[in-house]
Amino acid sequence: MKPHNKKDANLAQQYAYIHPAPFQKAMRYDYADCSSRLFFKSWSDFRDLVRKRLSAKQLCFDQKEFPSLVDKDCIDIEILLSRDLSGFWPLLKKFEIFGRLFSHYDSNLQRHRNATLATMDHYIQFGCALVSHHKGDNLQPVSTLLKLMDAICASELEQISESQRDGILSLLAEERRIVHGLDESESEIFSSKSLFDFPQKNISHPLEWAIILSPTVRSQVILQTLLSLGFKPAYAVLLPGDPPSCPGALQEHINFPPVKIILSENILETLCAHNISYSYAPCADVNQLEFIEFLRGKGPDIYLYSGLPGCILRHEILTKSGKRFLHAHGGEAPRYSGSTAFYYSILESGLMGATTFWMDEGLDTGEIVAQVVQKPLYGIDIDYIQDPITRAISFAMALNLLGQNKSNFSKQNHEQRVTYHVIHPILKHIALKRIGLVHGWI
Repeated sequence: MKPHNKKDANLAQQYAYIHPAPFQKAMRYDYADCSSRLFFKSWSDFRDLVRKRLSAKQLCFDQKEFPSLVDKDCIDIEILLSRDLSGFWPLLKKFEIFGRLFSHYDSNLQRHRNATLATMDHYIQFGCALVSHHKGDNLQPVSTLLKLMDAICASELEQISESQRDGILSLLAEERRIVHGLDESESEIFSSKSLFDFPQKNISHPLEWAIILSPTVRSQVILQTLLSLGFKPAYAVLLPGDPPSCPGALQEHINFPPVKIILSENILETLCAHNISYSYAPCADVNQLEFIEFLRGKGPDIYLYSGLPGCILRHEILTKSGKRFLHAHGGEAPRYSGSTAFYYSILESGLMGATTFWMDEGLDTGEIVAQVVQKPLYGIDIDYIQDPITRAISFAMALNLLGQNKSNFSKQNHEQRVTYHVIHPILKHIALKRIGLVHGWI
């Protein structure tokens, strides 16, 4: 919604997540910088601005009638919107991935060949469904509602009907009620312990393993943590890419004895300091045939995978590389699967965790080898420190079990699975606030 004057324009610009192309593509919310108290205020001020502008408008535009499609293979979006949470979830997923919906879908829930883009009425109904599906033990609908409202508030709202205006105002009120309810109910949930519960190396049988490392702070911290605990890979594969960057507010040296993290020491320097053989991969996409042929015959049979976020291994690399891959997911799978699951678990249960499993073709669905669940530590960065260290602890536990020839891996109960999408920055802000990571004054 375009601001009318310079004051409103300045106010709107302060909120960093005004959607630049609403209902055309999805907005990216990865690694959102939202730890300042001013961030929450900027979101609230922007919503108030939209609310004020809508409330002052005298609108009388008629709503357009859209013809219904008659096709046995056609499902009206309104039918999908009326389903229970399990039936509604595919629609939520589509909006999270693509940032838009369509008027009709086929029996496989793909866009129908004659479908049109969803209307504002559809998006208002979508928002009402998200509100109705909100439960305290599953905040994904709330996160999606916040993203939806980012898009609606950034849309051209000059020619909307009175009922649409009232619908948007109602959603803004519901959004504020839910968010302020979460914020006001916040309580300190951090661990009273000042250190992580690190496992001691306990391997009774020879175990050789290698590791795939992406150019990320996560891989950097995982590698340094494993080495500090005495777990040394026989070989490493470095994926190409730009060197990582992390917030300047983080300390260069982070100590959790016996683990010592040096953020200024890059992955290559760490490998060389510990005399670990390594090779550069020919490409960053591990599913490409070029990478599979490169990996075949290199290093031992077991690889720890710390690749690029969001990558799912396909059938070819799982069956043709001659390797098995262990991945440490940032969450207690299957209940907390998907992206930024640890932030959702902090809000929903007061805990965070990591799960190491054998990778298969699904998203966080493989057989579980080891799992760790703990309360978050107070005042310690989540994205760059706590999450990767917790993943490394899970990796170390898995290596201990494999080194003891224990293979009682557990299949995941998929009925318990919730697959989360990147958390909205407002919910992340509330999670950070609960563990002492929100700073500044209003």
